[in-house]
Amino acid sequence: MTRLLRQIQAGLTVKMSGGFGVAPSSNINKISYSTTHTSINPLTGRLQTIPWTASEPQRSGSGLRLWSGLSYSLPQTRLGAQLASFNLSTDIYGEPRFNRSSLSLNHRLTLPPAAQHQTTLTQAFTAIHQFNAIESRIFSSTWSRRYVLRAPQNPRQTALRDWSLGADIITRPDGKDSRVLKTNWRHYWPASSSHQFNLGLGYTNRFSDAVDVGNQELKMDIGWRPIFQSSPYILNVNLSLSLAKWKELEITFPEKRRVRDRKISLNLSNPNLSYLGLTPSVQYSFLDRDANIEMFRIRSHDMFIGLTNAF
Repeated sequence: MTRLLRQIQAGLTVKMSGGFGVAPSSNINKISYSTTHTSINPLTGRLQTIPWTASEPQRSGSGLRLWSGLSYSLPQTRLGAQLASFNLSTDIYGEPRFNRSSLSLNHRLTLPPAAQHQTTLTQAFTAIHQFNAIESRIFSSTWSRRYVLRAPQNPRQTALRDWSLGADIITRPDGKDSRVLKTNWRHYWPASSSHQFNLGLGYTNRFSDAVDVGNQELKMDIGWRPIFQSSPYILNVNLSLSLAKWKELEITFPEKRRVRDRKISLNLSNPNLSYLGLTPSVQYSFLDRDANIEMFRIRSHDMFIGLTNAF
């Protein structure tokens, strides 16, 4: 403990961060129009049409998002450098059933020259209503490696390529446990004087005894960051497309679920603009989800305004 306090005073191996955000009214992940869906009556085995009664967008309402973190550099090992971190986040909305919070412990081992292994244990709570909550535990283990690619004609101009392979074990008290295998690849092109691009590809396979959980998903996204020569603002734009297919037939639906997501995300920040150490950022995202079963179709907007501080 004395050693930890000394390192905090020296400001070398311990870093604390925190922030809060204001989340305006949002209907992210909520159905945004009225519709009907066709399902199989489990008692008669016949098809039936059921109206979905969300005639107006279901909004989670305004709220606050709070988060804090502590990272600590562990002693160097023969394999490489170690870093441990502790993170806590909470979303509090006017509508209690959308509240959620998570607590995570993370260990990262950086292996020279450019690989690292990361292990995370997360305890998450999602409110169902004022008197109930779903609790889940997530154990994640990820291995990643970064490659530096130099242009033969210009060695100073480099591109980056990341590859990761991971596995999750998710346990829930409602029996919807799952095991997840995932891999991701991302390429960063060399930055020019005006912009920088990156391209990502991902594959996720979810295994579960619950038929509404197990699926396979493919995702592709492209990121763009314009470089403003005369402005300190940083803008990140991301366009993504994902396709997911469920493995089993859910008892109330006549066919296996298939979902296609199209998403646009914008993030604007200015690291030179701060007050009392707080730096503002603005995030906006638009989601268009199409599905072969009508009740899973979504068109929603989400905005987040936040302040962060690292000290």
